[in-house]
Amino acid sequence: MDSKIVESSAPGKIFLFGGYSILEPNSRGLVTTVDNYVHVKVSGNNEKKLKINAVDFDAVHESYISIDGKITNPSNEKLNLISKSVEVALKYALEEGFKIEGINVESKNDPAFATKINGNNIKSGLGSSAAVTVATISAVLSYYGFDVVHNKDKVHKLAQIAHALVNKKIGSGFDIAAAVYGNIIYQRYSPSILSALNDDYNGHLLKELVDKSWDYKIDPIKISKINIAYANFITGSTSTNSMVSIVNKFKEREPARYKDIIERLDRANRNAIDAFVALNNGDTSKENIERLRYNAELGRYITKELGILSNAEIESHESSILIDNSKLFGSALFAKLPGSGGNDAIAAFCLSNTDKKKVVDFWSKRSELKVLDVDISNDGYFTNYL
Repeated sequence: MDSKIVESSAPGKIFLFGGYSILEPNSRGLVTTVDNYVHVKVSGNNEKKLKINAVDFDAVHESYISIDGKITNPSNEKLNLISKSVEVALKYALEEGFKIEGINVESKNDPAFATKINGNNIKSGLGSSAAVTVATISAVLSYYGFDVVHNKDKVHKLAQIAHALVNKKIGSGFDIAAAVYGNIIYQRYSPSILSALNDDYNGHLLKELVDKSWDYKIDPIKISKINIAYANFITGSTSTNSMVSIVNKFKEREPARYKDIIERLDRANRNAIDAFVALNNGDTSKENIERLRYNAELGRYITKELGILSNAEIESHESSILIDNSKLFGSALFAKLPGSGGNDAIAAFCLSNTDKKKVVDFWSKRSELKVLDVDISNDGYFTNYL
Protein backbone atom coordinates (compact mmCIF):
# COMPACT_ATOMS: atom_id res chain seq x y z
CA MET A 1 0.00 0.00 0.00
CA ASP A 2 1.25 3.48 -0.88
CA SER A 3 1.94 5.60 2.21
CA LYS A 4 1.33 8.92 0.49
CA ILE A 5 -1.18 11.47 1.78
CA VAL A 6 -3.06 13.87 -0.51
CA GLU A 7 -4.94 16.97 0.61
CA SER A 8 -7.26 19.02 -1.59
CA SER A 9 -8.79 22.34 -0.57
CA ALA A 10 -11.80 24.03 -2.15
CA PRO A 11 -13.10 27.54 -1.37
CA GLY A 12 -16.40 28.84 -0.10
CA LYS A 13 -18.40 31.30 -2.17
CA ILE A 14 -20.67 34.34 -2.07
CA PHE A 15 -23.34 34.36 -4.77
CA LEU A 16 -23.66 38.07 -5.54
CA PHE A 17 -25.98 38.13 -8.58
CA GLY A 18 -28.24 35.44 -9.99
CA GLY A 19 -30.15 33.95 -7.08
CA TYR A 20 -33.14 31.90 -8.38
CA SER A 21 -32.85 33.20 -11.95
CA ILE A 22 -29.69 31.08 -12.37
CA LEU A 23 -31.90 27.99 -12.19
CA GLU A 24 -33.27 28.85 -15.62
CA PRO A 25 -31.43 28.33 -18.93
CA ASN A 26 -29.65 31.38 -20.41
CA SER A 27 -29.65 33.31 -17.12
CA ARG A 28 -26.34 34.66 -15.84
CA GLY A 29 -24.91 34.89 -12.34
CA LEU A 30 -21.73 36.16 -10.69
CA VAL A 31 -20.09 34.12 -7.94
CA THR A 32 -17.10 35.17 -5.88
CA THR A 33 -14.96 32.73 -3.91
CA VAL A 34 -13.61 33.49 -0.44
CA ASP A 35 -10.33 32.84 1.35
CA ASN A 36 -11.75 30.14 3.63
CA TYR A 37 -11.55 26.55 2.48
CA VAL A 38 -12.81 23.04 3.10
CA HIS A 39 -9.84 20.67 3.31
CA VAL A 40 -10.08 16.95 2.51
CA LYS A 41 -7.16 14.65 3.28
CA VAL A 42 -6.90 11.14 1.81
CA SER A 43 -4.56 8.34 2.88
CA GLY A 44 -4.59 4.58 2.33
CA ASN A 45 -5.55 1.62 4.52
CA ASN A 46 -5.13 -2.15 4.19
CA GLU A 47 -8.73 -3.05 5.01
CA LYS A 48 -10.48 -2.39 1.69
CA LYS A 49 -12.60 0.08 3.63
CA LEU A 50 -13.71 3.66 3.32
CA LYS A 51 -13.13 5.44 6.65
CA ILE A 52 -14.56 8.95 6.93
CA ASN A 53 -13.80 11.44 9.69
CA ALA A 54 -15.63 14.79 9.47
CA VAL A 55 -13.77 16.70 12.16
CA ASP A 56 -16.13 19.67 12.40
CA PHE A 57 -19.19 17.46 12.82
CA ASP A 58 -17.59 14.96 15.22
CA ALA A 59 -18.85 12.31 12.78
CA VAL A 60 -17.10 9.12 11.67
CA HIS A 61 -18.13 6.31 9.35
CA GLU A 62 -16.77 3.04 8.01
CA SER A 63 -17.98 0.98 5.09
CA TYR A 64 -16.62 -1.56 2.64
CA ILE A 65 -15.77 -0.66 -0.95
CA SER A 66 -17.14 -3.16 -3.47
CA ILE A 67 -15.21 -4.31 -6.53
CA ASP A 68 -17.04 -1.78 -8.75
CA GLY A 69 -16.35 1.15 -6.40
CA LYS A 70 -19.77 1.19 -4.76
CA ILE A 71 -19.94 2.11 -1.08
CA THR A 72 -21.74 -0.90 0.40
CA ASN A 73 -22.93 0.73 3.61
CA PRO A 74 -23.99 4.32 2.91
CA SER A 75 -23.17 6.78 5.69
CA ASN A 76 -25.48 8.85 7.84
CA GLU A 77 -26.99 12.07 6.54
CA LYS A 78 -24.18 14.29 7.85
CA LEU A 79 -21.63 12.37 5.81
CA ASN A 80 -23.80 11.50 2.82
CA LEU A 81 -22.22 14.09 0.54
CA ILE A 82 -18.68 12.98 1.33
CA SER A 83 -19.43 9.28 0.85
CA LYS A 84 -21.27 9.91 -2.43
CA SER A 85 -18.39 12.06 -3.69
CA VAL A 86 -15.94 9.30 -2.77
CA GLU A 87 -18.09 6.73 -4.58
CA VAL A 88 -18.30 8.84 -7.75
CA ALA A 89 -14.52 9.32 -7.70
CA LEU A 90 -13.89 5.59 -7.12
CA LYS A 91 -16.18 4.45 -9.92
CA TYR A 92 -14.65 6.94 -12.33
CA ALA A 93 -11.09 5.99 -11.32
CA LEU A 94 -11.88 2.32 -11.99
CA GLU A 95 -13.38 3.16 -15.36
CA GLU A 96 -10.19 5.06 -16.23
CA GLY A 97 -8.10 2.01 -15.35
CA PHE A 98 -6.74 3.03 -11.95
CA LYS A 99 -6.37 0.40 -9.23
CA ILE A 100 -8.27 1.32 -6.07
CA GLU A 101 -7.73 0.36 -2.43
CA GLY A 102 -9.08 1.21 0.99
CA ILE A 103 -8.84 4.88 1.90
CA ASN A 104 -9.19 7.17 4.90
CA VAL A 105 -10.94 10.46 4.18
CA GLU A 106 -10.76 13.33 6.65
CA SER A 107 -12.55 16.65 6.16
CA LYS A 108 -11.91 19.85 8.07
CA ASN A 109 -13.29 23.34 7.52
CA ASP A 110 -11.63 26.72 7.92
CA PRO A 111 -13.11 28.92 10.67
CA ALA A 112 -15.73 30.76 8.57
CA PHE A 113 -17.49 27.44 7.89
CA ALA A 114 -17.36 26.28 11.48
CA THR A 115 -19.51 28.82 13.34
CA LYS A 116 -20.92 27.25 16.49
CA ILE A 117 -23.60 28.71 18.73
CA ASN A 118 -24.38 26.88 21.98
CA GLY A 119 -22.48 23.87 20.67
CA ASN A 120 -24.48 23.66 17.43
CA ASN A 121 -23.09 24.17 13.94
CA ILE A 122 -24.64 27.19 12.23
CA LYS A 123 -24.95 27.13 8.44
CA SER A 124 -22.59 29.75 7.05
CA GLY A 125 -24.17 30.14 3.61
CA LEU A 126 -20.66 29.99 2.13
CA GLY A 127 -21.29 26.76 0.24
CA SER A 128 -19.53 24.16 2.36
CA SER A 129 -21.42 21.32 0.65
CA ALA A 130 -20.11 22.32 -2.78
CA ALA A 131 -16.62 22.90 -1.41
CA VAL A 132 -16.45 19.50 0.33
CA THR A 133 -17.75 17.79 -2.83
CA VAL A 134 -15.05 19.34 -5.02
CA ALA A 135 -12.30 18.81 -2.44
CA THR A 136 -13.30 15.16 -1.95
CA ILE A 137 -13.47 14.36 -5.67
CA SER A 138 -10.12 16.06 -6.24
CA ALA A 139 -8.36 14.44 -3.26
CA VAL A 140 -9.56 10.89 -4.01
CA LEU A 141 -8.71 11.10 -7.71
CA SER A 142 -5.31 12.61 -6.89
CA TYR A 143 -4.59 9.82 -4.43
CA TYR A 144 -5.08 7.19 -7.13
CA GLY A 145 -2.89 9.08 -9.58
CA PHE A 146 -5.38 11.08 -11.69
CA ASP A 147 -4.05 14.49 -12.83
CA VAL A 148 -6.52 16.93 -11.27
CA VAL A 149 -4.38 19.97 -12.13
CA HIS A 150 -4.78 19.62 -15.90
CA ASN A 151 -8.25 18.03 -15.87
CA LYS A 152 -10.35 20.62 -14.05
CA ASP A 153 -13.21 20.15 -16.48
CA LYS A 154 -13.48 16.47 -15.53
CA VAL A 155 -13.24 17.21 -11.81
CA HIS A 156 -15.95 19.84 -12.30
CA LYS A 157 -18.34 17.48 -14.08
CA LEU A 158 -17.80 14.67 -11.55
CA ALA A 159 -18.47 17.06 -8.68
CA GLN A 160 -21.64 18.30 -10.41
CA ILE A 161 -22.76 14.68 -10.77
CA ALA A 162 -22.08 13.81 -7.11
CA HIS A 163 -23.83 16.96 -5.91
CA ALA A 164 -26.80 16.31 -8.19
CA LEU A 165 -27.18 12.73 -6.93
CA VAL A 166 -27.34 13.85 -3.30
CA ASN A 167 -29.58 16.85 -3.95
CA LYS A 168 -31.99 15.07 -6.31
CA LYS A 169 -30.80 17.26 -9.20
CA ILE A 170 -32.07 20.46 -7.53
CA GLY A 171 -29.79 23.40 -8.21
CA SER A 172 -27.86 25.03 -11.02
CA GLY A 173 -24.34 23.98 -10.04
CA PHE A 174 -22.95 27.53 -9.74
CA ASP A 175 -21.41 26.76 -6.34
CA ILE A 176 -19.63 23.64 -7.64
CA ALA A 177 -18.29 25.62 -10.62
CA ALA A 178 -16.95 28.37 -8.33
CA ALA A 179 -15.25 25.83 -6.04
CA VAL A 180 -13.46 24.50 -9.13
CA TYR A 181 -12.67 27.64 -11.12
CA GLY A 182 -12.74 30.52 -8.59
CA ASN A 183 -14.58 33.80 -9.32
CA ILE A 184 -16.83 33.28 -12.32
CA ILE A 185 -19.72 34.56 -14.35
CA TYR A 186 -21.86 31.45 -14.75
CA GLN A 187 -24.70 30.12 -16.89
CA ARG A 188 -26.07 26.72 -15.92
CA TYR A 189 -26.01 23.50 -17.93
CA SER A 190 -29.23 22.04 -19.31
CA PRO A 191 -30.80 19.72 -16.70
CA SER A 192 -31.45 17.18 -19.48
CA ILE A 193 -27.71 16.43 -19.57
CA LEU A 194 -28.14 14.46 -16.34
CA SER A 195 -31.45 12.85 -17.30
CA ALA A 196 -29.88 9.38 -17.46
CA LEU A 197 -28.35 9.74 -14.00
CA ASN A 198 -29.94 7.74 -11.19
CA ASP A 199 -28.94 5.89 -8.02
CA ASP A 200 -27.91 2.84 -10.05
CA TYR A 201 -25.28 4.75 -12.04
CA ASN A 202 -22.04 2.98 -12.96
CA GLY A 203 -18.55 3.95 -14.05
CA HIS A 204 -19.38 3.61 -17.74
CA LEU A 205 -22.19 6.16 -17.42
CA LEU A 206 -19.92 8.50 -15.47
CA LYS A 207 -17.30 8.38 -18.22
CA GLU A 208 -19.95 9.02 -20.88
CA LEU A 209 -21.24 12.05 -18.98
CA VAL A 210 -17.75 13.41 -18.32
CA ASP A 211 -16.60 12.95 -21.91
CA LYS A 212 -19.63 14.59 -23.50
CA SER A 213 -19.94 18.33 -24.03
CA TRP A 214 -22.00 20.26 -21.48
CA ASP A 215 -23.59 23.58 -22.38
CA TYR A 216 -22.74 25.58 -19.26
CA LYS A 217 -20.87 28.87 -19.73
CA ILE A 218 -18.10 29.75 -17.30
CA ASP A 219 -16.17 32.99 -17.61
CA PRO A 220 -13.46 33.39 -14.95
CA ILE A 221 -13.01 36.91 -13.57
CA LYS A 222 -10.09 38.23 -11.52
CA ILE A 223 -11.42 40.56 -8.82
CA SER A 224 -9.09 43.13 -7.30
CA LYS A 225 -11.02 46.24 -6.30
CA ILE A 226 -14.06 44.88 -4.48
CA ASN A 227 -14.79 44.99 -0.73
CA ILE A 228 -17.43 42.67 0.70
CA ALA A 229 -18.55 42.30 4.31
CA TYR A 230 -20.30 39.08 5.33
CA ALA A 231 -22.15 37.94 8.43
CA ASN A 232 -24.21 34.94 9.57
CA PHE A 233 -27.60 35.06 11.20
CA ILE A 234 -27.15 33.10 14.41
CA THR A 235 -30.89 32.80 15.08
CA GLY A 236 -31.65 30.28 12.35
CA SER A 237 -30.75 28.88 8.94
CA THR A 238 -32.44 28.16 5.63
CA SER A 239 -32.51 25.03 3.49
CA THR A 240 -31.71 26.05 -0.08
CA ASN A 241 -33.43 22.94 -1.45
CA SER A 242 -36.60 23.71 0.50
CA MET A 243 -36.69 27.30 -0.73
CA VAL A 244 -36.13 26.25 -4.33
CA SER A 245 -38.88 23.62 -4.01
CA ILE A 246 -41.34 26.26 -2.79
CA VAL A 247 -40.43 28.58 -5.69
CA ASN A 248 -40.75 25.68 -8.16
CA LYS A 249 -44.29 25.03 -6.95
CA PHE A 250 -45.12 28.67 -7.72
CA LYS A 251 -43.56 28.16 -11.16
CA GLU A 252 -45.92 25.21 -11.73
CA ARG A 253 -48.96 27.15 -10.49
CA GLU A 254 -48.32 30.38 -12.37
CA PRO A 255 -45.81 29.78 -15.17
CA ALA A 256 -46.46 33.05 -17.00
CA ARG A 257 -46.05 35.16 -13.88
CA TYR A 258 -42.93 33.24 -12.90
CA LYS A 259 -41.45 33.70 -16.39
CA ASP A 260 -42.02 37.45 -16.23
CA ILE A 261 -40.28 37.71 -12.85
CA ILE A 262 -37.28 35.64 -13.95
CA GLU A 263 -36.85 37.66 -17.14
CA ARG A 264 -36.91 40.95 -15.20
CA LEU A 265 -34.56 39.54 -12.59
CA ASP A 266 -32.07 38.27 -15.15
CA ARG A 267 -32.03 41.68 -16.92
CA ALA A 268 -31.26 43.42 -13.63
CA ASN A 269 -28.58 40.84 -12.80
CA ARG A 270 -26.91 41.13 -16.20
CA ASN A 271 -26.82 44.93 -15.92
CA ALA A 272 -25.41 44.69 -12.40
CA ILE A 273 -22.76 42.20 -13.55
CA ASP A 274 -21.74 44.47 -16.43
CA ALA A 275 -21.35 47.41 -14.05
CA PHE A 276 -19.52 45.25 -11.50
CA VAL A 277 -17.03 44.07 -14.13
CA ALA A 278 -16.56 47.63 -15.39
CA LEU A 279 -15.88 48.86 -11.85
CA ASN A 280 -13.40 46.04 -11.28
CA ASN A 281 -11.68 47.06 -14.52
CA GLY A 282 -11.30 50.66 -13.34
CA ASP A 283 -14.52 52.47 -14.28
CA THR A 284 -15.18 54.37 -11.04
CA SER A 285 -17.41 56.97 -12.70
CA LYS A 286 -20.54 58.07 -10.84
CA GLU A 287 -22.62 56.78 -13.73
CA ASN A 288 -21.22 53.27 -13.52
CA ILE A 289 -21.41 53.11 -9.74
CA GLU A 290 -25.02 54.27 -9.88
CA ARG A 291 -25.75 51.66 -12.57
CA LEU A 292 -24.35 48.99 -10.27
CA ARG A 293 -26.26 50.21 -7.21
CA TYR A 294 -29.55 50.63 -9.08
CA ASN A 295 -29.51 47.21 -10.75
CA ALA A 296 -28.31 45.41 -7.62
CA GLU A 297 -31.19 46.97 -5.69
CA LEU A 298 -33.66 46.26 -8.50
CA GLY A 299 -32.62 42.61 -8.54
CA ARG A 300 -33.07 42.41 -4.79
CA TYR A 301 -36.59 43.89 -4.96
CA ILE A 302 -37.61 41.53 -7.76
CA THR A 303 -36.26 38.58 -5.76
CA LYS A 304 -38.25 39.73 -2.74
CA GLU A 305 -41.33 39.94 -4.99
CA LEU A 306 -40.71 36.33 -6.04
CA GLY A 307 -40.60 35.34 -2.38
CA ILE A 308 -43.87 37.09 -1.58
CA LEU A 309 -45.71 35.56 -4.54
CA SER A 310 -44.39 32.05 -3.90
CA ASN A 311 -44.74 32.18 -0.09
CA ALA A 312 -41.01 31.58 0.33
CA GLU A 313 -39.49 33.93 2.90
CA ILE A 314 -36.58 34.96 0.72
CA GLU A 315 -36.32 38.34 2.43
CA SER A 316 -38.29 38.97 5.62
CA HIS A 317 -39.45 42.41 6.74
CA GLU A 318 -36.82 42.37 9.50
CA SER A 319 -34.11 41.55 6.96
CA SER A 320 -35.25 44.42 4.73
CA ILE A 321 -34.83 46.83 7.63
CA LEU A 322 -31.38 45.41 8.39
CA ILE A 323 -30.34 45.79 4.75
CA ASP A 324 -31.56 49.40 4.61
CA ASN A 325 -29.75 50.23 7.84
CA SER A 326 -26.57 48.59 6.55
CA LYS A 327 -26.61 51.17 3.78
CA LEU A 328 -27.65 54.06 5.99
CA PHE A 329 -25.38 53.48 9.00
CA GLY A 330 -22.76 51.20 7.47
CA SER A 331 -22.11 53.02 4.19
CA ALA A 332 -22.67 49.92 2.02
CA LEU A 333 -23.37 50.68 -1.63
CA PHE A 334 -25.82 47.80 -1.55
CA ALA A 335 -26.54 44.83 0.67
CA LYS A 336 -28.50 41.62 0.20
CA LEU A 337 -29.24 38.14 1.45
CA PRO A 338 -27.05 36.22 -1.02
CA GLY A 339 -27.94 32.99 -2.77
CA SER A 340 -31.40 31.69 -1.86
CA GLY A 341 -31.92 34.30 0.86
CA GLY A 342 -33.64 33.38 4.11
CA ASN A 343 -31.84 33.26 7.43
CA ASP A 344 -28.32 32.18 6.47
CA ALA A 345 -26.32 35.32 5.84
CA ILE A 346 -26.12 38.94 4.77
CA ALA A 347 -23.52 40.42 2.42
CA ALA A 348 -22.68 44.06 1.83
CA PHE A 349 -20.79 45.54 -1.11
CA CYS A 350 -18.61 48.52 -0.22
CA LEU A 351 -16.56 50.90 -2.32
CA SER A 352 -13.68 51.08 0.16
CA ASN A 353 -12.18 49.32 3.16
CA THR A 354 -13.29 52.29 5.26
CA ASP A 355 -16.92 51.71 4.25
CA LYS A 356 -16.53 47.98 4.89
CA LYS A 357 -15.27 48.71 8.40
CA LYS A 358 -18.35 50.86 9.03
CA VAL A 359 -20.59 47.96 7.98
CA VAL A 360 -18.68 45.51 10.18
CA ASP A 361 -18.86 47.91 13.14
CA PHE A 362 -22.62 48.30 12.65
CA TRP A 363 -23.21 44.56 12.33
CA SER A 364 -21.01 43.79 15.34
CA LYS A 365 -23.53 45.58 17.55
CA ARG A 366 -26.38 43.37 16.30
CA SER A 367 -27.12 40.40 18.54
CA GLU A 368 -28.55 38.32 15.68
CA LEU A 369 -25.38 38.55 13.57
CA LYS A 370 -21.91 37.05 13.68
CA VAL A 371 -19.47 38.81 11.38
CA LEU A 372 -17.18 36.39 9.52
CA ASP A 373 -13.57 37.17 8.67
CA VAL A 374 -13.63 36.52 4.94
CA ASP A 375 -12.20 38.26 1.91
CA ILE A 376 -12.60 37.58 -1.78
CA SER A 377 -10.22 35.07 -3.30
CA ASN A 378 -9.65 34.44 -7.00
CA ASP A 379 -8.84 30.76 -6.63
CA GLY A 380 -10.62 27.45 -7.04
CA TYR A 381 -9.45 24.15 -5.56
CA PHE A 382 -5.81 23.18 -5.17
CA THR A 383 -4.05 19.94 -4.18
CA ASN A 384 -0.98 19.20 -2.06
CA TYR A 385 0.95 15.95 -1.60
CA LEU A 386 1.93 15.65 2.06
